Amino acid sequence: MFFDVDGTLVPRTSSGQHLANLLGRAEVVRHAEAGYAAGTLSNAEVSVLDACGWATRTPADVRGFLESLPLVDGIAETVSWCRRHGLAPVLATLAWEPVGTYLCDRFGFDQACGPRSRPRLSRRNRPPSCTATPRQLAERHGIDTERPRPVCC
Repeated sequence: MFFDVDGTLVPRTSSGQHLANLLGRAEVVRHAEAGYAAGTLSNAEVSVLDACGWATRTPADVRGFLESLPLVDGIAETVSWCRRHGLAPVLATLAWEPVGTYLCDRFGFDQACGPRSRPRLSRRNRPPSCTATPRQLAERHGIDTERPRPVCC
């Protein structure tokens, strides 16, 4: 079972915007996300602008910031329900890797697929599209990805 982070588990904001507020880069990220929504910036361009704010931060710094991330109620219960019903709970997101790792550790998701933070983003290591990794995970678990069915929550 795939779960989206921003706009689903994190309501009314994005994990990126939440972190940007705490990193003092709220306006930069707000502008970048608006550009993405308007189609004037690609996901890769937004990711680079966002990643610049992380350059001087340690993973421990970011994890500390995530303690105040606003989340919907019932995540732990939903993950437990998935497990009781033989479903593997996985995060499928464009949120940065530390966000997914934090949520996996806190709530017990099997894994998260999303962009990894890197010091430099080149043409070869840009963040993947949101569907690439979930599709690969589904195929590894024997799920037919050609038959349309809802898989994201």
